[in-house]
Amino acid sequence: LTKDGSERIVAWQHSWAPAAGLASVSFGMDVTERLAMERELVESQRFIRAITDNMPGMVGYWDAALRCRFANRAYRVWFGKDASEVVGHTIQELMGETLFRLNEPHIRAVLNGVPQHFERTLTKANGETGYTWAHYIPDIDRDTGAVAGFFVLVADVTALKQAEVQLRAMAGRLALATRAGGIGVWEYDVAADRLVWDDRMHAIYGVERGPGGHRYDLWRARCHPDDLERVEEELAAARRDGRSFESEFRILTPAGDLRHIKAAAVFERDADGTTVRMVGINHDIKIGRAHV
Repeated sequence: LTKDGSERIVAWQHSWAPAAGLASVSFGMDVTERLAMERELVESQRFIRAITDNMPGMVGYWDAALRCRFANRAYRVWFGKDASEVVGHTIQELMGETLFRLNEPHIRAVLNGVPQHFERTLTKANGETGYTWAHYIPDIDRDTGAVAGFFVLVADVTALKQAEVQLRAMAGRLALATRAGGIGVWEYDVAADRLVWDDRMHAIYGVERGPGGHRYDLWRARCHPDDLERVEEELAAARRDGRSFESEFRILTPAGDLRHIKAAAVFERDADGTTVRMVGINHDIKIGRAHV
């Protein structure tokens, strides 16, 4: 205890000194601040570990020699290794030569101070195929400008990628079915008054694809004047009653073709019940010729 009553921690070193006529020589060093800093460091590391181990993505740090200095739980689980098999080991040891060669251009770039963002398909420790979105962030010394290493943030996007693959496959099958059946698909954004047509819709109506889609007035201009009022009333009734829209009508193409269309659509509504979008199809069920 000091004179003011505060507690200090002193580390003592004792040395025998018989040649100097002394039994021993003792040196004391106040290590209070050093121990306090060490405790704060340990607590800070525990806090960081608790946060990163509960993050869904992988977090790691590799020094300039490509040795791992930190890897969170998700990182270790992905590769099926414990901390002793990751921290302190080289990136080649963890990834294996094949994956390392794939990532090497990104690793070299980030060690030159250039952040990297890329997608990668990987095989997990259990043999399953996983999809990741990776970020390599350089750790640049503010005083020297040297790159000390890089942080790794990796998100497991397997579920999203699988859903994307399934949606693409479904879209491909839908496109094939609509082309085979001569069906055009359209979408209408009500608030933006933006009408988006696929290739078949443009072919049916005989109009060119617009750079930003079309407006509702384009359809009105092509609908046969004798059918327009009836179809719009049917559309308004379906929208008002909360049911799908079905109708048949005629259109006139810019070239003068008279075409008979069978149409169907559904409405997408927001939480208040307001229609925000319509998605539908047109089927050319009869082609005649009328020069108007």
